[in-house]
Amino acid sequence: MLNFERCSMETINDLSSAYQDMFDNASDAMLLIKNQKFISCNLAALNMLKARSRNQLNEVCPTDISPKLQSGGISSKEKAQQMFEFAAEKGSHKFEWVHRDFNGVDFPVEVSLTEIYLRGDSFIHVVLRDLDEQYHRISNVEIGELVYQNTNDAVMIANASNTIVDVNTAFEMITGYSRLEAIGQQTGFMKSGVHGKNFYKNMWSEIGDKGYWCGEIWDMTKDGKVYPKQVKIHAIKGFANQIVNYVAIFSDSSDKVKHQQELERLAFYDALTGLPNRSLLLKKLNYMVDSPFSGNDSFHIAFVDIDKFKIINDTKGHTFGDAILTKVSEALADSLAANGICGRMSGDEFLIIFNRNVGKSEVQAIVNNVLSRFEQPLEIENIEYYVSLSVGLNQFDSTIQNVKELIAGADVAMYQAKQRAGNNCAWYNTAIGKEFNETHELELDLIKAIQAKEFYPNFQPIIELSTGKIVGCESLARWQRNQTEQVSPAKFIPVAEKLSRFNELSSTLLLKSCQFMAQGITTKGMLLSVNVAANEIADENFFNCFIETINLSGFALNQVQIEITETSLIENFECAKINIEKLKRSGVRIALDDFGAGFSSLTYLNKLALNTIKLDKSLTHNLDNEKNRIIVHSIIDMAHKLDITVVAEGVEEVEQVTCLKDLACDLVQGFYYAKPMSERDFSELPGYLVN
Repeated sequence: MLNFERCSMETINDLSSAYQDMFDNASDAMLLIKNQKFISCNLAALNMLKARSRNQLNEVCPTDISPKLQSGGISSKEKAQQMFEFAAEKGSHKFEWVHRDFNGVDFPVEVSLTEIYLRGDSFIHVVLRDLDEQYHRISNVEIGELVYQNTNDAVMIANASNTIVDVNTAFEMITGYSRLEAIGQQTGFMKSGVHGKNFYKNMWSEIGDKGYWCGEIWDMTKDGKVYPKQVKIHAIKGFANQIVNYVAIFSDSSDKVKHQQELERLAFYDALTGLPNRSLLLKKLNYMVDSPFSGNDSFHIAFVDIDKFKIINDTKGHTFGDAILTKVSEALADSLAANGICGRMSGDEFLIIFNRNVGKSEVQAIVNNVLSRFEQPLEIENIEYYVSLSVGLNQFDSTIQNVKELIAGADVAMYQAKQRAGNNCAWYNTAIGKEFNETHELELDLIKAIQAKEFYPNFQPIIELSTGKIVGCESLARWQRNQTEQVSPAKFIPVAEKLSRFNELSSTLLLKSCQFMAQGITTKGMLLSVNVAANEIADENFFNCFIETINLSGFALNQVQIEITETSLIENFECAKINIEKLKRSGVRIALDDFGAGFSSLTYLNKLALNTIKLDKSLTHNLDNEKNRIIVHSIIDMAHKLDITVVAEGVEEVEQVTCLKDLACDLVQGFYYAKPMSERDFSELPGYLVN
């Protein structure tokens, strides 16, 4: 008997067990209807309608689990009545219907109504098939066909024998072959000849092992154009794991290749000059350094720098500077020819990497040719402009460990070339390297010493010549680098100026000097003379910093004298003049140092309100020469008429003292009286020194 939870009809009890099994276990949803109401259903129907049990369906009409309206706008009741009548009339009827499950979700079904009789009584046997899955399968097929024909990627389908059986529209557009021309051809009929047999052998081997292959293939279009394409080939397997089809999907990657080439150009080539950039040069160098070589197998590089390029940019503008860079790059490339590659490292720095077969003498000849080109002016923006280069050369051999060391050597040699007045070259050697390392270490130590305020003053007395009285002193910077090394000012002051740290050093020295003079008993009333560098006196902040430091020390402004050189005035006279005038108004005295060593010193006697001039040592040391003695006498006489005090520097012998007395020099300073000394030694000096 059929397994109904509620069944009041005796006829149903007579159904056979075979029918019951078929009914209960069918994969399709099945129901029985009597008098247009459900009287039973199978498990598939319960699942489809989301019913918890058969009780939910007993005595339920089909329209009770349907929306009010069916497709087309007809009501469910009206359509149900029609469908039952058609089934009764024909014995069976199939139609589409929209049901609503017990969760309230509408879904389409295909309904098959069949009238059956059992012992004289009639029933309607109902079979429901969910159309969502069917629609989905149909839709997938339609979508697949739509994508197949409209995708931008070409699709080529071949059978197991590699004969093309179908292609899509994109295939026709990319290759130039029509569908009919392609079908029946072997898959390799578009080969360009770019790839060898091993390429295809490896490709098919990978397809056999993995079932697919991805990569780039260069093929030929119908009109003979060779082009790159990105290809994916899949092997489609069927019964017994046998390959039945190959599907190749590809796209024209010409634009991608061009884009990649453009990215590579941007990544490895300088935008301004078109030369290889730092990245490509280092890549090339690393390759050459890492390549195996014999003991005699080496190569050379040249590090090229444009002299004073920053000044060119600052004074002429970046457009002019760019034109210089372009002209230099062209000259380097032309001179090098096929002997290596040249590139721009950064800013105004270029690097030449010579081929291994270019010997040292040939390298030197090429560099000399480059330098000779710049002995003539360049024509830029309709004007002629002279440019010079400094070139550092280095050779790679077994003694050099890496690229960094190789370039560093060439860089060191380049700075050596710069010291030879520009448009010159120098080869790196151990002596240059040692000197550079020593200088570098000195720079590092000097910066640390400035930060730690390790610089201190020594004082050299200034004596009134007529009486021997000590009237002042000159403060001179000293640096005890370590326990044994006393670094000469002639060595560390240029380094401080190069590193733009001289102002810090000078400020520390000024404060310490003023504090000593302010606190000393024996120094009371003495004049302190301090040196001021060219970049200091022209700095717009110099005046305020200088006055603030003196005030902080407690020393009197009118007891301080600054010593400036003619060079510092020449570099930026107008700015220097402004600061000098402000200092003079504040009470600070002004001295012109090294007077007589330059060519235009007399001009400053008229332009500046000087208190003192200090005769250069070259004049003091040649007083035994009559002409020189006449010059010194004239200077002293002229200075006195202008109410300017004269100090003679570098006095070392008694004959100089005697002569200067005869010439009426005011003050003297030099080793004859005393060398520069410490604060303690200076404090212990008597007030007068023997003439």
